[in-house]
Amino acid sequence: MILDYLLHKAEKISVPLTVKKSSCSRFRLAESKCGDCINACPFNAISIEDEIQINEKKCEGCLLCTAACKNEAISAEISVNTFEKLKVQHQKILIGCTKADNVHHFRKACIGWLSEEVLLYLAKNFPNGFAIDKTNCAKCVNKPALDFVEKNICSLNSKYPYLNFYTIDRKENLDNFSKVFSRRDFFTILSVGAKKEAVNYSDSQKDVRVYYSDTNLSLKRNAVMALAGDENSNEYLDFVYDININDSCTNCMECTAICPTSSLIENDLGKLEVKAERCSGCNLCSQFCLDNAIVVLRKNEFIMDIEAV
Repeated sequence: MILDYLLHKAEKISVPLTVKKSSCSRFRLAESKCGDCINACPFNAISIEDEIQINEKKCEGCLLCTAACKNEAISAEISVNTFEKLKVQHQKILIGCTKADNVHHFRKACIGWLSEEVLLYLAKNFPNGFAIDKTNCAKCVNKPALDFVEKNICSLNSKYPYLNFYTIDRKENLDNFSKVFSRRDFFTILSVGAKKEAVNYSDSQKDVRVYYSDTNLSLKRNAVMALAGDENSNEYLDFVYDININDSCTNCMECTAICPTSSLIENDLGKLEVKAERCSGCNLCSQFCLDNAIVVLRKNEFIMDIEAV
């Protein structure tokens, strides 16, 4: 038992998490009670007082906090642009973690960053779907991350059974993607494969729609924005918000300052303009508005409210 513990600590990977205090709801609005990252962390490694504190001794790098944070105040620096480039080259991809020896198209410290929005984006952007390598997950301390991802997959499958994504729990089932290689082999294969793919797909790149992510938005919002080409699809409507401004609005524009994603802006005519596709649903604007003039709902919820009237 002690040996296992020491080995785990020796192998523990330092997790590069980026903290952006200015995006945190608690620091933008003193009255905010947001604790999404704290509630998501299975290791009690996060606290918010004068700063967002991540206890490195407790943190296991599950990345669940990055999926929970609406405005990416805590992030693992994952960009949608990476997947936009991959979709030019691949019909199907494999995602994994850095603890695995397998070759992946994309990997981070853990798979806990795979929120419903991101899973949906990936499934819609790779024609033959994508798989998640969970061959090392069963005994991993970060199993809560796997539980989270599998719950999201189950939720999406129940709503959109035609989407093609799945998990792989046995190494022999990875043959369609990769095999187990040494570290040297891994980088050699990536280098050779990248050159080969560049030749094979150079002519097709110009025909592929590519969404370039907005650095002021979270991974989840960028994933939804990348789906905006099909604005009437049920998938898109499930994850986009509607910001309703009622007649109580005095056009004071103070909500534009509190919004972390520029969903509310003052236009050239001095009027309040809504860019709901950027909204993360953090509700800071509605909490901050002294006139109670703002209501934020999921787009589908807003449509159902209108139909019920």
